[in-house]
Amino acid sequence: HSQQKTSSRSTYISTQGLDMKAIYFAYNSAEIEASALQSLVVFVDELKEKKGVTLVISAHTDARGSKDYNEALSQRRAEAVAEAMVNLGAAPDQIVLKWFGEERILNECKDQAICSEDLHQKNRRADLKLLANEELAFH
Repeated sequence: HSQQKTSSRSTYISTQGLDMKAIYFAYNSAEIEASALQSLVVFVDELKEKKGVTLVISAHTDARGSKDYNEALSQRRAEAVAEAMVNLGAAPDQIVLKWFGEERILNECKDQAICSEDLHQKNRRADLKLLANEELAFH
């Protein structure tokens, strides 16, 4: 498990094995930092090499802000990651987008919880997972 952190307020990549990555976002942002884009090249290469797989991008927010706003923000995050992946050479028909707003908080930082910025950061993410096409129905 390795992390490459560019700065305290910017996007970074967490590698969780070969078939899974997470991109983390600054508060209220769908912008992907250049260092994260460079790290995604390896993931795109893997996607291009494997046949019969689909990249599922699942985007999330922290619990701050309204549910409607956070759903729209997570959609923008999913779309930003997909656009970056396509720009790096991924085939659009190999990408599925999902967004969940604040529905899938990973820690105790739900609505009204007092949390540190580091704890909120863990929820502002887009999870990237490669799935065999036959697994898609179950994901």
